[in-house]
Amino acid sequence: MSDNSGQEEGQAVERGKIEDGIKKSGVEIDLRVLWGALYRSRLTIILITILLGSAAYLYAYLKVNIYEAKATIEVGRGSSGGSSKEDVLSSLSDSMSLDTQFDIITSRLVTNIALKHVDWRYHYFVKTRLKEWELYKSSPIRADITKGIGINFFFYPSSDPESFRLQAKGREKEGQWEIDKTYHFNEEIKTPYFELSIHRVQENPIVDGRYRFYVLSPLRATLAALGGISVDYGEGYSSVLTIKNQDTVPLRAQEFLNAIAQAYMEQNIEKKTHEASKMLDFINEQLIQIQKSLDEAAEKLEDFKRNTNTAEMSTKTKLIIGKMSEYEGRLVDISIEESMLNALQQQIMSGKKLESLSIAGLKVKGSTLSRLIQELQQAILKRNSLSLDITNSNREMTKLDNMINHLKDVIANTINNLKLSVKERRKLIQQSIDEQERRLKDLPTDEKIYSRLERNFQVNQEIYSYLLKKRSETAILKASTVSKNRIVDPALLPASPTKPNRMRITALGTILGLMLGILYAVIRELMDDTIKNEEDIRRVSTLPILGQIPHIDFVEEHKIVVLDKPKSITTEAFRTLRANLRYMAVSKNPRVIAITSTVGTEGKSTISANLGAIISLSGKRTIILNLDLRKPALSTLFNLPNNKGMSSLLSGRATLEEVVQGTEYKNLSFIPSGPIPPNPTELIQEGGIENLLKTLKDHYDIIILDTPPIGLVADALSLMHIADISIYVVRAKHSKQEFLVNAERLKSEKNIHSLGILVNDVGHGLTYGYNYGYRSYEHSYYGEEKA
Repeated sequence: MSDNSGQEEGQAVERGKIEDGIKKSGVEIDLRVLWGALYRSRLTIILITILLGSAAYLYAYLKVNIYEAKATIEVGRGSSGGSSKEDVLSSLSDSMSLDTQFDIITSRLVTNIALKHVDWRYHYFVKTRLKEWELYKSSPIRADITKGIGINFFFYPSSDPESFRLQAKGREKEGQWEIDKTYHFNEEIKTPYFELSIHRVQENPIVDGRYRFYVLSPLRATLAALGGISVDYGEGYSSVLTIKNQDTVPLRAQEFLNAIAQAYMEQNIEKKTHEASKMLDFINEQLIQIQKSLDEAAEKLEDFKRNTNTAEMSTKTKLIIGKMSEYEGRLVDISIEESMLNALQQQIMSGKKLESLSIAGLKVKGSTLSRLIQELQQAILKRNSLSLDITNSNREMTKLDNMINHLKDVIANTINNLKLSVKERRKLIQQSIDEQERRLKDLPTDEKIYSRLERNFQVNQEIYSYLLKKRSETAILKASTVSKNRIVDPALLPASPTKPNRMRITALGTILGLMLGILYAVIRELMDDTIKNEEDIRRVSTLPILGQIPHIDFVEEHKIVVLDKPKSITTEAFRTLRANLRYMAVSKNPRVIAITSTVGTEGKSTISANLGAIISLSGKRTIILNLDLRKPALSTLFNLPNNKGMSSLLSGRATLEEVVQGTEYKNLSFIPSGPIPPNPTELIQEGGIENLLKTLKDHYDIIILDTPPIGLVADALSLMHIADISIYVVRAKHSKQEFLVNAERLKSEKNIHSLGILVNDVGHGLTYGYNYGYRSYEHSYYGEEKA
């Protein structure tokens, strides 16, 4: 009892090891197995690699070229020790940060100036060899579109050089519309959807292909042109900006970038000139008024002198008049400053043209007001730049709007404080003037009148002289205004595209294809649980491997290959099997060989026929019994009738002499299966098989039993018990590895001894050491036919 339990425990442990081997085989792939998987899937890997490499090449070919032009600009940052007049006119723009310069360069203001010199609205394309090219200044046609902005027009050349075919389609509120008609050059084309005329450009010939063109609105053209502009800062505290422009047309990339750089320089100079012009306008207005007051004062003074015969004032009077003139000159300066503060405050409150806000003429350089105005202008320029990409409801835009409103309020309060300070200074100066006025009252009447007229004349004369001097200085500054920024390197024509990198795309596509192919092979190997090589068998089973039969073609499957092709590699494989069988049996003289498999289509019957034939060639009398009563196949191989056979003999409907059939081959006989019985299992188990085998042993040396698949029916098990040798057939790339577990159980649980595994249908490319080198071997070794 204990012996039986110990034996069962040992069998369970052995089964566990086998099943663990199957599990490990699914995940543990050594290099040899991996190489085998890659070799078997080599055609698929190559195909996937070629397909993805070709797709990547086609994608790279069709992708539009992107050219990049570069220009560098040096930005002046702060004054270089000039006079106060220059500082007043340049204090704002030259002290701006690089961030502000970036916003100015990418602003619509500068872009619109540049677009006056570069056409970004009209776009022309030609499609040849699957690829569409944009024609810039090289289009053979020119379109004048007055209606139909944004519509794609397709132009097809005609055999008539004066006409062409035009296609266009779109969608209106009424529905879809489409135009496809022939027109003439220079013809005014008017439809409900568009109006245009097309003209020939004689210097650019029309080539075969399809042309396409469209026109953008000014705003869309501006946004499209700005889309390729980028600005990079220099390292550290460098004041050099690198402007880049990416475009699909190299010439337009160069021209537009140079136009941007030039427009940036022009607007910088224009801004300074505008400030000086506003200052000149203000001075001229004041000069007109002062000129009139001066003429009136001079006329009144002369009239008084003539009427009173007064020659000059006393020393005391001159001293008082001098001080009053000085004070009133200061009062005029204060009035001018007050007027400019009022104008600045009104502009701040109106919120208009704050980007060009000027503080020229105000003595506030480096003051809080100057800094606040600079921050306000930077915030406004940044908002204008962001408005190209995001909506007003965006969080960043809301934050900028709040900042701008806050800065406007702070600036307004600062101006109010400055105005209060100016008012206080005016009050103090006015008190000094009033003091001198009281001193004049103590003078005689004529001298009092004379001093008042003289004082009025001198004040107007000094103001007039002061304004003339300011006008002269401002005019000189305006005429000599230059930007502290300069173009260091203008853009050059890009020689080659920066994008796409076609070699890289093609290489990446090829590498990706190779990786996917390898991944496919590995996944296929992991998912494939069939028996592929000898290692798969040894990892799962401890049964001996009797041999490996190469792949037999379909035509050869219907023949006895070992007899039809005695020099073939297949025949040699069966000779090896014949030799190995001598060492399998427990008995010294094995005579009964049972051949089975797990399921059908594993080549069991073909193995039985060819094994019987190869044994018969050695001179031994051999008979093959077709005991697969449900699915007989051996009769076809031997080309013999199947009207009587094992089913007839076992059921008592025929004698042994009636069912034994001789074949065309010496020493080889055959008993077919006979008609398919309704009870094949009962016939085999109770039909006297053992007695039959005893009888056949008297007449034959070897008896081969072609049994049913053991994985489907139980017939084969009883036959294997009475056989001296049992062969378990598995088919490469077809039989599951778990089938080998059934074979192990036959040995361990069913006590089937002398059991071995035969691998059938070893195809090309499988990693069987047996299969390599056979081609040369069979031609060089065999000089004559072997038995």
